[in-house]
Amino acid sequence: MILNEAKVVKLKRDAKKLARAANYAAEMAEWFQDQLDEGQSVTLDPSEAGTGAASLQTQPLPDGSCRVRINDTPMPRLPPRLWDLLHLLLDEAGEQDLPGAADGWKSVALLCAKLGARPGRPISSKHFNQLAHRLRDWLGAYADLLQRDRVRGLIRFMGRRA
Repeated sequence: MILNEAKVVKLKRDAKKLARAANYAAEMAEWFQDQLDEGQSVTLDPSEAGTGAASLQTQPLPDGSCRVRINDTPMPRLPPRLWDLLHLLLDEAGEQDLPGAADGWKSVALLCAKLGARPGRPISSKHFNQLAHRLRDWLGAYADLLQRDRVRGLIRFMGRRA
């Protein structure tokens, strides 16, 4: 079989992706085994999601992604763009002039401005909606922690940092 240079580059890139996935799977398997050895439950309980997260632990990584634990349950690695959104939602130094700011509500327009690729160039509301849906999908059983008030243009995350 003859491989041209483009195929070799693609194969090397795919090998790196597989190696990263294998490392992550090994980390998760080790964590689950530790939990089982300690006799702790490792299942996600969807009934906990509606009440807010009792604890949220984040560990930013050098590549811009983040490891997250919600109620001591490890979640898949959070991609960099979703981590930016979650980080802004968790920021307690928010907009104090908004009604409900004490409850963690943030303005979607302000978040769009902060998430812009360049200062002064906010992302579009369509792009923000896609990010919010991707974050909700990533949360899985804890999707109810991300709440939107579309009438007032607000969003909040119901988690508390541990």
